[in-house]
Amino acid sequence: MIEDLTGWETTRLSKHFILLDFLADHSVYRYGRPLPFDKIWNGEHEALAKGLCKDLLEPLMRDERVGPISVADAFWPSIIPSGHSSNFGPKHRWTEGEATADIALYKLVDKGKRGSCLKKIVEAVKVIDGCRDRVISYPNSEFLCVTFKPEGARKCGSHGQGKAQNLRAHHVRVGRYFNLLDFCRNGRAVEKGIDLVPKNAESSERAYFPIPEETAARSFTAVLDPLVKEIGRISVVRGMETAEFADDEFADLHRWDRGGPWRLVFVLPRGADPEKARDLLKSSSNVREVLPSRHASKSYSLALVVDQMENKKYRGMRPIYLL
Repeated sequence: MIEDLTGWETTRLSKHFILLDFLADHSVYRYGRPLPFDKIWNGEHEALAKGLCKDLLEPLMRDERVGPISVADAFWPSIIPSGHSSNFGPKHRWTEGEATADIALYKLVDKGKRGSCLKKIVEAVKVIDGCRDRVISYPNSEFLCVTFKPEGARKCGSHGQGKAQNLRAHHVRVGRYFNLLDFCRNGRAVEKGIDLVPKNAESSERAYFPIPEETAARSFTAVLDPLVKEIGRISVVRGMETAEFADDEFADLHRWDRGGPWRLVFVLPRGADPEKARDLLKSSSNVREVLPSRHASKSYSLALVVDQMENKKYRGMRPIYLL
C-alpha cells in the first residue's frame, strides 16, 4: 500500500527537517478544523521555514554539545485565531520576517542543563549569531523558544525568562531524543482537522501517571534512540491514531492504546542510507518488520513494526516544576 501523503510531510526544509515537524503544538491537532496545505502554506512561510532550519537549527545541532533537536511548538497557521501573540511580533505565524519554534535540547537536558542555562548555551553558539534573534527559556524546563530572522534583519534582542508553560504531550519524555508528541504527527490528520493527541496525556491538575500510548512509544524509542545517535534526527509521519481516523490494512497497528504489535512510519534525514538504517533496526529483538521505500520529501521512509519492549529510562513527566 502507498501511504496517503500531503504537502505537510512531503515538503523538505533541510537535511533533518520536514514541514510536518513544525506542526507540533497540540492546538494544531485539537483545533477541530481542517488545515489544508494548499490554502495555508505560501512562499513567505517557506522562505522563513527554510531559513530557520538551514541557518539556525541545523548549525545548532552540529554543535557537539547540542545534538538532535525535538520540536515542541512552532507554526500556527493564521486560520487558528488564538495563535501565539505578543509585543514581539508575529512569532509562531511565520510571517513579517521571523519564525519562532520551541525546541527541546535533550542531550543537554540529560547533562542536567535546564532553563536559563540552556539559553546561555544557545546564545554562545556563534555560528547562528547572524540569524538568531530572541531566545526565551522557561524556569526549570528542558524547552527553549528561539526566533529566526534572516541575516541583516533588525533584531529585537534576547528577552528574559519567566514564560509559563501549560502541561502538554510534549512534556512526556519517552526516549533519549523523543517526547510523546513526536509520535502524534500526521499530515492527513492536519488536513482533516482530526485530533491524534491522547486526551489523558496532559492536564494542569494531575500528577504524572503513565498512559497506554506511552508503552508503545517507549517500545519504539528503544530501537529509534540508537538509530538517531548513529544517523541523525528522524521525522515521524504516521504514528499513533484514533479509532475513527483510518480503516486501511495497517489501521489496527496504529491503535497504540491497545496491546502490540505497533506500527510507525518515519522519514530518514536526506542522504541517509535506508539499508544501513534497516540493518540497525533489525538488530533489536523486538523489531518484527522494517520496510524502506522512497519518500516524496527527497529521502526514504521506513515502516517499522515492533513488539512491546520495556524502556523505562526516560519515562515520565520531565519538567521538575510540573512534578
